[in-house]
Amino acid sequence: MKITKLQRNELDGLSKTLFGSSSQWQKLVDKGYDELVTEEVEETVPAEKEGEEPAKRMVKVPVLSPGGSKQYIRKYHTLESVVEFMKEQKIQWDAMMKARTELIAKIDKENAEKKAKEDAEALAKQVHSGVSGSAKL
Repeated sequence: MKITKLQRNELDGLSKTLFGSSSQWQKLVDKGYDELVTEEVEETVPAEKEGEEPAKRMVKVPVLSPGGSKQYIRKYHTLESVVEFMKEQKIQWDAMMKARTELIAKIDKENAEKKAKEDAEALAKQVHSGVSGSAKL
């Protein structure tokens, strides 16, 4: 496998980001990966309301061996397909991280608003109890 130092560094960096290990891309090229064998089967879904026709949809289900276990096929990546695969995964990773960051910001904003409301209620209660005075003489 002929690869330049620059390509190796790029693959190591992508692999570290996506998989947590800089050598995972090498394993995809050398050892391959197992892919589940599936087939499309038509499935009938019961109607939501009585009297309607049941809906039919196509679903992918795993192919089972005679013993009942799932069947897998060993597939190997080429250097070019690993680069393409990891770049696609990086795009998906970035989209998930962006959505995660936005969600965390939204939750923090809601928590800050809730705390500000609670502080305002506590201050109003304190002012009210201070103004109304005590019933004891």
